[in-house]
Amino acid sequence: MSFVTIIYAVIAPWMLWRRAADHVALMWTSSILACSYGALWTIALSERLTGAFLAIIFRVSYVALVAFASTHLIGTANGISIVYLDTFYVAGMLGYAVAEYRLRRGTEQCPSAILAKPPLDQEEEQERGDEEAGLCYMGFLFGSVSLCLVGRMAWLLFFPCGGKCLISYVIEELSFETSLLIYIWVIFVSLTQLEGALVCYNTLFCKMPICFGAWFVLGVLLGVPVSGAIEMLIFWIGTMALAGFFGYCLAVHAYCKRYHLCSWQDYFTFTFS
Repeated sequence: MSFVTIIYAVIAPWMLWRRAADHVALMWTSSILACSYGALWTIALSERLTGAFLAIIFRVSYVALVAFASTHLIGTANGISIVYLDTFYVAGMLGYAVAEYRLRRGTEQCPSAILAKPPLDQEEEQERGDEEAGLCYMGFLFGSVSLCLVGRMAWLLFFPCGGKCLISYVIEELSFETSLLIYIWVIFVSLTQLEGALVCYNTLFCKMPICFGAWFVLGVLLGVPVSGAIEMLIFWIGTMALAGFFGYCLAVHAYCKRYHLCSWQDYFTFTFS
């Protein structure tokens, strides 16, 4: 994979620079490069290479074909949006594969941290039972917010910018809404399912919002004087990083649930396959 990485490092900047003036060609090129590179790394990190190769290639390629068909049948903004969202799915798969690789090698410490926690006494068990209603309410609240965000994203796909079809506006709004959607479920999985063993409360509610807020502000500041393409790429990279981390969280949760390490393992099953 080192040789493949070198090839992508040489080809990708040249191809993106040539298409910087055309936002449509830029997003198609960057999305295809990201999907192919992420898929290759996911296959390389998988335990079963043959099965992973067929499954991952099918999952990534059929979405790209749908995007291509949507471009010609519905509109340019629709096809761009679909292939753009496909990069976040690939980033999530790559994060999941990285977590599985680290868990197989024993370098991920989250399961050990959960096992190291002292067992709950009778009073704490009773308090934990009282928190079940709060957990269900939290899941309902997050699900409602997610439904609103997905609804807005779907509306944006079919009615982009009121028909004006401003690609940069569509991409930036999709990035923001996808980031918010992923972020709330990162909070849910990390705090309720993994009990804060992977990411602590301060990181979730202080460091991550500050870092991603500063990253998006940087994109705006660079996009105004330099180019709107820079702004789109910065927004896109930040959202892909968050999607990859979400996939990582899901893989760790799946591992802990498989070996019954989490006390909430009977609630809210997550799968990412």
